[in-house]
Amino acid sequence: GVDNVTLSAALVLPTLLNADGTPSDPLPADPAADPLPASYTASVLRASLLGARGFGSVTIYSNGKVLVPAQADLEFAAGGSFSATASLIDIEGQITAPGGSITAVAEPSVVLAPTAPFALTLGPKASLSAGGEWVNDNPLLYPNGNSAPLYINGGNVSLTAYSDSYTYSPGVNLASGSRIDVSGAGRLTSAGVLNAGAGGAISIGAEDTVSTLAGAPPRLEM
Repeated sequence: GVDNVTLSAALVLPTLLNADGTPSDPLPADPAADPLPASYTASVLRASLLGARGFGSVTIYSNGKVLVPAQADLEFAAGGSFSATASLIDIEGQITAPGGSITAVAEPSVVLAPTAPFALTLGPKASLSAGGEWVNDNPLLYPNGNSAPLYINGGNVSLTAYSDSYTYSPGVNLASGSRIDVSGAGRLTSAGVLNAGAGGAISIGAEDTVSTLAGAPPRLEM
């Protein structure tokens, strides 16, 4: 399985990167000149694959760590979703899914038991936005009517850290300056009526599994 996954702002496709950072071509012109990656357990994914013309939903499972670095900006189309499950999750960049869902679950795996102070971290410049979209149906903008899907309601953001060991305390750290937004937006109809969207939901938890012995109190730091 993949132990570490990094979402990168740099160009890393048509395939993943070699361990030294060079592109790895699955069909090279000269196979002998294209060395195999030094590691098959670390992957780097290109952020620009997402958006209105890319993938609308992404689900990542890792035995190790999922990292969204500070320079990464993951922008999903309205109603899109991002879900990551790993032993350690560190989100330093931005994830935007208007009216959609953003989910991060940090839990121990058979490959890597968390050793960092916090299993799930939002860095000081991290932003998770599932707020609704503002829609203007003014006939001057849409003389034939606006047929685009409406996502004026806020979506959902869920952050959870689990521990199944009495020696390790599950922890979620929301650094000062980090931002979570699930606010509702609105729609201005062609008749000039403003319809407000509802706000979404935020869920943050640090939990022990049912079978865990006492001595590993969950932690939430903000």
